[in-house]
Amino acid sequence: MLKHALPMAIIASIISCGSDTSESDNTAADQIQVIDGTQSQTLAQTRSSDCTNRLQDWSQGPAACVVIRDNRALLVRVPYGSNPGWDFPGGYNKGGEFACQTAERETCEESGYAVRAIGKISYNVFLCEVVASNACRQPVDEGFLEKGWFNRNDIERLSYRGGSWGDKKGILRSKLGW
Repeated sequence: MLKHALPMAIIASIISCGSDTSESDNTAADQIQVIDGTQSQTLAQTRSSDCTNRLQDWSQGPAACVVIRDNRALLVRVPYGSNPGWDFPGGYNKGGEFACQTAERETCEESGYAVRAIGKISYNVFLCEVVASNACRQPVDEGFLEKGWFNRNDIERLSYRGGSWGDKKGILRSKLGW
């Protein structure tokens, strides 16, 4: 674990030189956690916090990510509540963060994947890409959820969690090329 030997901005600059990490990379961004006061976050999350400038979106509130990789969508199974089922990773904002930051953080917390928001699908759902795997290692709130990668045919048979993020099946159909 990296302590405050250098200011976090300098550490992020040193590590983030070059291209972003992918799941297959075994780089420092996939391994190092930056400690900022009492909150621990991965370096991949720290680097992804510029989503507001990239997307020109400063909305706030609950948000989720649609993550597509190799024609498959990442979903998490939410086993609690009145309508359990498969869902986009996402949740409530914390500490005044912007919606795209909420979506990125919640996806990491629920799935372990660090992601970067690259587009906006609806007012609270973002298209995201994986930048690192095993990025979040300690579960928070509800903990790590069961996760899966699902293709076009799979999404038709899944039971989706009700009451969140709009028409999940419709969004997935459009993003997986129906």
